[in-house]
Amino acid sequence: MRNQDERALEIGVKEVDELLGGGVKGGRMVGVSGEVNGGGEAVGLTLTLLTKSLLTRPTSHVAVIDTTGNLDVLRIYSLLITHLRQNQQLLRAQQTATNSTHSDQDQDVESVAAKVLERVKIMRVFDLEGVIEAVGEIGEGLEGRREEPKNSNVGEKSIMNKTKSVPAPAPQKKTEIADSEDEDEDEDEMLFDDPQAEHISIIPLEVHAEPERAKTPESMLGSLDMGEDEAKVSFVLIDNLAHVLTPLLKKDYAQASSQSTALLFRLAHLTHTHNLHTILLNPSALPQRPSTSTSSAISPDSNLNPNAFVPVIPQNGRSNPYSPPPPPSIFSSVPNVPVLAHILPQYLDLHLLVSSVPKGKADARVVYADGGVVGGVGARSRMGVEILSVVEVLADRWGESVGAWGVLTNVPQSKRW
Repeated sequence: MRNQDERALEIGVKEVDELLGGGVKGGRMVGVSGEVNGGGEAVGLTLTLLTKSLLTRPTSHVAVIDTTGNLDVLRIYSLLITHLRQNQQLLRAQQTATNSTHSDQDQDVESVAAKVLERVKIMRVFDLEGVIEAVGEIGEGLEGRREEPKNSNVGEKSIMNKTKSVPAPAPQKKTEIADSEDEDEDEDEMLFDDPQAEHISIIPLEVHAEPERAKTPESMLGSLDMGEDEAKVSFVLIDNLAHVLTPLLKKDYAQASSQSTALLFRLAHLTHTHNLHTILLNPSALPQRPSTSTSSAISPDSNLNPNAFVPVIPQNGRSNPYSPPPPPSIFSSVPNVPVLAHILPQYLDLHLLVSSVPKGKADARVVYADGGVVGGVGARSRMGVEILSVVEVLADRWGESVGAWGVLTNVPQSKRW
């Protein structure tokens, strides 16, 4: 059985890796909350972990469940090239795994990086049902089931759009997911026909001990001539669940809560059983106080930000004022709260918050002079203002790092990600 500490993925910033006990360990559900638009530090941290997974296990695979269509493939490719050039040992290991050699070292690195990208499988989905089916397909691959689900509408594709032949027949992969919005209108009416649905309790996740890697049968990917578990998915990224779940919570909180609970319970089980690195990229946003009218707060026609908070509907179905949860950051200048704060955290083994803060008092005075909020390009573009990106540990099921924080921007971004 593989020791989890040996599979820890380093972020690449010493201060942050140390507070995590050497990096992000396997067999854990990890939430990374922060600014997800515009490729901010939260996205960079997540893609760095993805890249490290590809390079440290030369034949394992990565599954990305993409709900937004914004996955930056070029950024992953650039990160691969950067890490391969900086670490000759990793380069040689990948050359051996891909049988790639070239007289020109730069071209060889690019060739190796391109072949590594073939092990990234993008599962493009458009709704919560698609996410559920994608997780189901990942589970089937890990558990050795070869049957293709009936009426499956989840597509899985290689970034480089190349098809590899394998000795054993594998289920045919579709190139894209069919939008469930095109299903029978009667089914949609049945799904959202109860606007006054009561709040349901979320099933607590049972945790008995530090998760261990379980022995699993050969999967459809395992039919390749590789070592045990080498060709299976070892890293799962969901970007991002809030994008497809929040609209459903506004329409039918009870139904969406039930579906998301089953999904997260299943994902946590796969993560703990198969020692996966599972990352959920989650936006953080300023809490919005909706109208005191429950019906307007959950109206399907609501124009609220899909990354904003959804009020918890009282069990009696009546309206009551909504009080947003307090900001979890230890920095008073960070008012943002992770989206899905009422659903996601109890399933996470590690929860990180990535945020931007002014470096000093003078910087803070400039940023907040007009009531502004740190974040995005605007704050960084102000003349003379220095902004730091920090990582805070909001939750740590297996460690004692809750409340610890580290600065990402002590290291130039070109040397980090």
